[in-house]
Amino acid sequence: MLELLRTSEVRLGLITNGEQWMLVDAPAGGTPAYVSWFVQDWLDEPLTLAAFYSLLCARRFFSVGADETLEGLLAKSADFQHDVTDQLGLQVRRAVEVLIQAIDAADHATKGELLAGHSTQTAYEAALTVMMRLVFLLCAEERGLLLLGDPIFDQNYAISTLSAQLRESADTLTEDVLERRLDAWYRLLAVFRAVHGGVQHQDLLLPAYGGDLFNPARYAFLEQVPINNRVTLHLLEALQFLRVKVSGADGGQFERQKLSFRALDIEQIGHVYESLLDHTAKRAGSVVLGLAGAKGQEPEVALAELEGLRAESGELGAGDGGRAK
Repeated sequence: MLELLRTSEVRLGLITNGEQWMLVDAPAGGTPAYVSWFVQDWLDEPLTLAAFYSLLCARRFFSVGADETLEGLLAKSADFQHDVTDQLGLQVRRAVEVLIQAIDAADHATKGELLAGHSTQTAYEAALTVMMRLVFLLCAEERGLLLLGDPIFDQNYAISTLSAQLRESADTLTEDVLERRLDAWYRLLAVFRAVHGGVQHQDLLLPAYGGDLFNPARYAFLEQVPINNRVTLHLLEALQFLRVKVSGADGGQFERQKLSFRALDIEQIGHVYESLLDHTAKRAGSVVLGLAGAKGQEPEVALAELEGLRAESGELGAGDGGRAK
């Protein structure tokens, strides 16, 4: 069907074997997509039958505006996915910054011994590697490629269940208590090692996947960093919840929406990773403030420079009737 659609330059095709119906979407110059319905589910889950009818009834093709046709809906969905990818990339970058600050604080606590022999670029790459490990693990768990659903794995290894456990603790005990605990970070390190080296136990079997991404020897100093549970919670929530502006709301109101990693494709994950490769970390010689702004306009200004501008503004204001620059 995909070959037929591309040859005939038609975007949509529908195929069935009687038990399964599949809608094939082949946008010109885009990534193909598929959605399936199983007849046996329609009796137990009438909403799936309603979705099938809503998308493919004659009205959808002939009696609605262009933006409400099936192709129009798919186009809006693609735009939304692009927005999701950009927002996820921004949140991952900010999470990387939080993790680097935690690593730097630990390095100061050891008087430089933790990162001895390592550059700030290495620290940035290590933090980025941690975030990409988490992205891949969340994707693998939601796609059923790991042991999610096994009680032992869910309680002690799963990434997707850890943030809920930490959030429950934060809501019950406050986030200040999380700052005194480190077990969540060591749980992350444990699952990284488990994915790389495997687990052979009578109650838990996990094959060794190896690979460079999860190799614990690649950034061995990470296992010496005491990352508290509060930082770990914010790392996970930056990945699992998107900060989305509320449509039609005044004053820039935002809400959190749970992100489905099952819906993320390889291209989107690659886009997030590539957007972070052109960044690095530098050690500031003084206090620096990062200012939030529009996309691509987030300057970082030294506090001393801001204080100087403030003083200059005050002097000008006093001399010309109180007008500030």
